[in-house]
Amino acid sequence: INDHSSAGFKAGAAQVDITPFPGSTMAGFGEDIGQFTRGNLGRLYVKSTYVEDSLGNYLFSVACDLWAFPKGLGDRVMNELKRYPIPGINFTIARENVLFTATHTHNAQGNYSTSYGYNAGSSTSTGFDKDQFRFLISRIKESMELAYTARESASVEYSATNVFGLSRNRSIKPWRNNRPEDKQVFYNRLSSGNNYVSDQPECLADDPDQFVAVNPVLTTILINSNSTGHPISVINNYTAHPTVLGSDCVLASADVFGVASVLIQNYLRDRFSGKLVHPIVSFINGAEGDISMNWKKQGREEMIRLGEKLGIEVIELLNGDLIPVNKLVSSQLVFDCIRNREVNDPGYESILKGVPVHRTAKKPAAGKAIILGAEDGRVDNKFEIDECNFSEAIMSHKIEGGHAHKDVFKKTYLAGKSAPAIIPFGMHDIGQIRIIAVPGECSVALGERLIKAATKSHGQHTFIAGLANEYMSYLTTPEEYKLQHYEGASTIYGLASGLFIEQKFNDIHTGGISGRYAGLKWYFPGIIFYPYRKNKIRQRFLNNHFNSYHLLKSIAAEHLSEGIDYIKHTWTLKHEFDYENIPEVKLETLTSDGWKDFIIEKSFQDIRIHESQNDKYSYNFMNYIARNNSGDKLWETIWIRPQGIHPGTQLRFSLECGSITSYSKEFVLN
Repeated sequence: INDHSSAGFKAGAAQVDITPFPGSTMAGFGEDIGQFTRGNLGRLYVKSTYVEDSLGNYLFSVACDLWAFPKGLGDRVMNELKRYPIPGINFTIARENVLFTATHTHNAQGNYSTSYGYNAGSSTSTGFDKDQFRFLISRIKESMELAYTARESASVEYSATNVFGLSRNRSIKPWRNNRPEDKQVFYNRLSSGNNYVSDQPECLADDPDQFVAVNPVLTTILINSNSTGHPISVINNYTAHPTVLGSDCVLASADVFGVASVLIQNYLRDRFSGKLVHPIVSFINGAEGDISMNWKKQGREEMIRLGEKLGIEVIELLNGDLIPVNKLVSSQLVFDCIRNREVNDPGYESILKGVPVHRTAKKPAAGKAIILGAEDGRVDNKFEIDECNFSEAIMSHKIEGGHAHKDVFKKTYLAGKSAPAIIPFGMHDIGQIRIIAVPGECSVALGERLIKAATKSHGQHTFIAGLANEYMSYLTTPEEYKLQHYEGASTIYGLASGLFIEQKFNDIHTGGISGRYAGLKWYFPGIIFYPYRKNKIRQRFLNNHFNSYHLLKSIAAEHLSEGIDYIKHTWTLKHEFDYENIPEVKLETLTSDGWKDFIIEKSFQDIRIHESQNDKYSYNFMNYIARNNSGDKLWETIWIRPQGIHPGTQLRFSLECGSITSYSKEFVLN
């Protein structure tokens, strides 16, 4: 093996379940329209991939099905790895060699942030859930240990393509306010073969530019075992808000990225049938601050449609020509303070007369437009989605220092004393692939500027890892900020925030690194009372009877209750609220060899994929607590019947929960 060949790597990967227990708050949609979870639709995971080059340089990619990844969570994971090292490891894992990311699903657990402002503003309850925090630390550490332990000789390849039509810009007016040269990057992607005409309702996408002002680039990194040839890990990067289930859903879910991951896993299991292949498929979200998935109506059906379309695009890349990665692994991580910082950009003219565009704000502040929410979850008038029906652009007539004409909303916790100020800037190279780790949600236009600032050659492929290593809300260009839509109002350090971020990544890229490294110090402004821990309040919430109609309505599938499209089974389980025992449910069919996993076939033109009817490998299952009575929990399982299954099939449900295994009565499909 040559030192710098694509085969000169070691790699391992693992995933560990982080599905939250019913009764947990869910983060992302906020305190007004967010939900508590009653159960789960699919499973949520932390997925770790370890890559090491021939010289011993390494990187952990740790992708979590979470709303955000706060710095304090990463600090505690690193502390635990230092206190209790991975068995057999002969070095201390360096913080700069770990990339923590969140997919940004809005149907995952909340109240684990180390900023009390984000605990208060992102979910239905304020406060810090210590049990949830410890649970995540344990599971993330476990996934990293398993990935490192599983390392073997491997090759690394990648490919990328443009995928239009899956996403749309939800904030087109601010995007259009950008400089002509910034918008031209997006128009340059146009070709005669692309169709940007939308069939969506006008109030969702009434402007063709909404399908141009996106980052359509899908990047897939394939890591294969050199000994067996089977895939170890598939790391994907795509840019969009995974909020297709919507704010009414009461089930925890990984949303579209979860659907795509399961589809790709099932395909690879088919492709390497007969071998013990368990490829880890993860997604790293990009500069998705103003980008939505192109849904028609939020709910399960659209989640599956868009997720499967994304998954098929990845499969097409895997079946195409892949580019060998033939260089070394390297990482840089710098921590620096964003408050009251000068931006050295002499070529940039002030876009507002008299506004200090060259300095970030001294104190964080949010604008009043955050009250309205974004297209994915309006606080008011949420059924008449806005870009054409609702007024944003709430501005002040006076200049508030670095906040310019932001009309400051003084009653929000989001920009209080606990707002992050020392933030991480990460840059990771796997050969010619460069990953820019951005600590929040940057707009797609700012993302393109960051990519330009951090790309060193034409042969380099660069992408954004958003929500990486810390969460500090949104980041926009100054031109977008000026209009004070939701994204600009959520840019808490003012007009020059995006310029400061751009400058820092340019400094790292050119070698002019400045700033301070925060190390493993665990700061914790997030600890305030959380009322929904293991107590009577949470149990009282679950005591409320919750039937299947309520559940189906919450995922925009209430019409299913009128037909025979689903089958329901009720289980009675005895266990405590401990985050550990989330039932796993599957369907089995009776064969001549006894009861076996029930498998269906899905067809996508010339691609056929077998899907085991198991809530790990299928999004046809919904498991939830219907009622909690004195420790006896009535769990219900709904299996939504796919089309094309022949009547007369003999089935039964199988449930595993800790040491418990249970079966339903046999039944025959009509």
